[in-house]
Amino acid sequence: MAVTTTSDAPRAPRADAVRNRVKVLAATRAAFAEHGIEAQVEDIARRAGVGVGTVYRHFPTKRGLIEALVAEHFGDLIANATAALESPDPGRAFFDHLEYCFEAHSRDRMFDILGDAKEISEVKHRLVDELCVVVDELIDRARAAGAVREELCADDVGVLMCGLGAVKHAESWYRGEDPARRYFTLVLDGMRPPVERRAR
Repeated sequence: MAVTTTSDAPRAPRADAVRNRVKVLAATRAAFAEHGIEAQVEDIARRAGVGVGTVYRHFPTKRGLIEALVAEHFGDLIANATAALESPDPGRAFFDHLEYCFEAHSRDRMFDILGDAKEISEVKHRLVDELCVVVDELIDRARAAGAVREELCADDVGVLMCGLGAVKHAESWYRGEDPARRYFTLVLDGMRPPVERRAR
């Protein structure tokens, strides 16, 4: 039987490599927020304060950069939804999570990035599935507390976020202020039971 020696074990990344990866991802978020996924790697490197070669060592392709950014985004949403399960107020926990999702999607043009990054649909769908499992738990708790409509499910939340992305693209011709926020508020009200809506 082969014995694994210390030299055979995978080495932990160096501290400076970890720091550089964090800086590159932060710079990617900033560059994408300003230019969308058309942002250039040279700009990302400049923002991160590293060389272009350092960016490519961590992310050999632009697709890798986008995948890492999307994974970080959904990891944050999953963590928020999981923490919300501990709230003593199931209804508020669910709606607070939706608010968190809206703000996170609005930040750094994530609506655009998620809509445009067709080549990473497999990665995105896997992460969405993981998020939906937790969101369904939030909905079950909120439903048991009478805070949401009986027929509501996590897929409805996904449709809402996709719809908000379309609204974001329509902002240039919409005559009112902040149409995505207005649409989000209207849909949230529709998720509540009719009796609760009348009481609000």
